[in-house]
Amino acid sequence: MTALNSPTFIFSEPNLTLLTHTRSTKHGVSIKVLHSDQEGEYLDKAFTLYLKQRGTEQKLTVHDTPAHNGVTEHRNRMIVECIHALLHASGLPKFLWGEAARHVVWLMN
Repeated sequence: MTALNSPTFIFSEPNLTLLTHTRSTKHGVSIKVLHSDQEGEYLDKAFTLYLKQRGTEQKLTVHDTPAHNGVTEHRNRMIVECIHALLHASGLPKFLWGEAARHVVWLMN
C-alpha cells in the first residue's frame, strides 16, 4: 500500500513527489475544488502551489466554524467513534489507533 492509498496520508515535502504522479482519484475523477477550514493543515505554500499547478481551486471557510464543514465534521466524528468502538470491542492496545483508523476508513469507503 502506498502512502497515497493510506487514510493517514499527511502532506509533506517527501510526499509531494508521490502526489505529483497522481492526476485523479481512484475512480478517475479529478478534484476541481478543495474545501477546507483555515486551521492550517492545508495552508502550506507548497500545498497551495501544488493545487494551482493541478488546476484545483482552494476554497476556505471561516475559521472555527465546523458547521460550514458539516459533512466532513460528521464523517470525521463517525470515524473517531468507530475507531474507539473497534479498539474497545477487540481489546487491542491504544497504540494500534493508526491501524484501526486505516481499517475503519477502508470499511467506510
